[in-house]
Amino acid sequence: MRFAVLICSTHRRSLLFFGFWAACLTAPAVARPADSAPSTDCSSQRPFCAAIARYAKQLRLPGYALAVARDGRIVYTQTEGFADSERRTPIRTDSIFPIASITKTFTAALMMRYAEAGRIGLDDYLTGYPQFANAAAWLYNSPDIRIRHVISQTSEGAKPGAVFSYNGNRFNAVYGVFAKLSGDTDYARAFAGEVHAQILAPLGMHDTLTAFPGAAADAHAARIVTPYRYDTQQHAFVADNDLKTGHRLAYPNSGMLSTLADLVRYIAALDRGELMRAASVEEMTTPFRLNRGASSPYGLGWFSEEWNGTKIYWVYGLGPSYCSFLLHVPSEKLSFVFFANNDAPTAALRLNYGNALQFPPAAAFLRQFAALGRTIPAIDPMADARTLESTIARLPAAARQAAFAQLTGVALTQRYTEKTYEERPGGALALAAMLRRIDPGYFRALRPELIALALELADPSLTDAMDDLGSAYAAAGAIDPRISQYLANFYAQVGAETRAIDYRAALIAAPGYETNEATIASAFALGDQYFHRGDIAAGRNAYWIGIRDATAAGWSAEFANTKRQRMNELSGAKGVRADSPPGQPR
Repeated sequence: MRFAVLICSTHRRSLLFFGFWAACLTAPAVARPADSAPSTDCSSQRPFCAAIARYAKQLRLPGYALAVARDGRIVYTQTEGFADSERRTPIRTDSIFPIASITKTFTAALMMRYAEAGRIGLDDYLTGYPQFANAAAWLYNSPDIRIRHVISQTSEGAKPGAVFSYNGNRFNAVYGVFAKLSGDTDYARAFAGEVHAQILAPLGMHDTLTAFPGAAADAHAARIVTPYRYDTQQHAFVADNDLKTGHRLAYPNSGMLSTLADLVRYIAALDRGELMRAASVEEMTTPFRLNRGASSPYGLGWFSEEWNGTKIYWVYGLGPSYCSFLLHVPSEKLSFVFFANNDAPTAALRLNYGNALQFPPAAAFLRQFAALGRTIPAIDPMADARTLESTIARLPAAARQAAFAQLTGVALTQRYTEKTYEERPGGALALAAMLRRIDPGYFRALRPELIALALELADPSLTDAMDDLGSAYAAAGAIDPRISQYLANFYAQVGAETRAIDYRAALIAAPGYETNEATIASAFALGDQYFHRGDIAAGRNAYWIGIRDATAAGWSAEFANTKRQRMNELSGAKGVRADSPPGQPR
């Protein structure tokens, strides 16, 4: 089915050179039910309002809602689309959305409160708390992992605190803290109880939920939006009823639901010291310092960065059919909340590497509402290629960095629409090539989002750019499973098989990442390469590593058996015995 968005069209301009849809310049209507928070009429924020509407149209979003707040007071809202398409129920400012990984910030806030109260220490060893996960998985981890390593996303690898590697599921390793402090051995219930007792109830966040309401008559149930996923076979959005049918529970990593107003209340409470002392907020929202002294893009549950001396901290959420984004400028007590009932806005990007300007609504918000916005150049997606390139080339260094960050997000978004909606390809590649022409040096720093873009495009013309990006990654001296996987997959797709093997082999040999999804997938991909080359022993060895590590990670026996059968088939196809495992996996 297709979804109407409330955009008034008066005239169209020519298509963007890299394939954008023709944009409507007239601002959309803004849904403002009687019980909504105070709003600014769209006409008073026309550039921002129109930019968001164009973006939503590009991604064909079923619906979205956003709010801008100053010092805890909502000053602007914008909603479009349907909370339930079948019933034609519009999204309202009090609609309830799944917030995905914004849940992590609640987990981190609880840890800070416990630490202030002396109930835990952030440097407590994780082994001092009960573990909920498969014990086999923890055999791959260091005994020196501490609570702060988990909530700073630095708990993987050979030595805790050495490498930032965003792996949301590892946040669940602190389940045992809630179980120990509450005395409740039901981990999910212990977490939910602590969130309610420590944060939601004291702040009056009555519309924030830790589980989908079990009773249909629950007052919240009717306000929860239906998430939609795009079915590429049907070429239509279809309702994803997993939340409703599964009565899904929240956990430290993800799963809560909330509203615009409640998240504004939450962020204001951090500003006002209602949840913890200012020093704790500062620690939580300051980039974590790695063992070697370098700064991570992540604090404790929050991404943190500076643009032209102004600190911002933020978090994004990505679910299977929904997304969320929360950003705060503490110096101005300025907040931005964005929800959508489809995953495209964050699925298209690689926000896990910590650059908020990649997210087009965030860039538009900062430019329109924040003081630092005057240093963030406006990118006109309707400009022709020559004008755009000339304009960016003339920008000063700081402004160019902001422009490049935005354009990387634009390119990733464009590539997403090319693949998902089968739009004519070429636009995203043209933009990537333009960035390379303007500033080749931009590709000589560690920029995982550009590595991801090059992989998405998988074009041989980007091999030199990927070589530069890979060199910067190697120079950083630390392995990140996703980055290694991206590089390996790119080289495999452009026919550089030896380079792909090198990256995959190094990844599966790296200690501390054995149960990472990217590592496991790389083991099987490496095995396939070896089998294709006729190296049966190496292929079986790589498959055996993948099977072993997937089993340790808690993946199903059915998955392991399917992979074992595949390993034997590939071995047998070469005329060798296929009924015994390899000798030594490592």
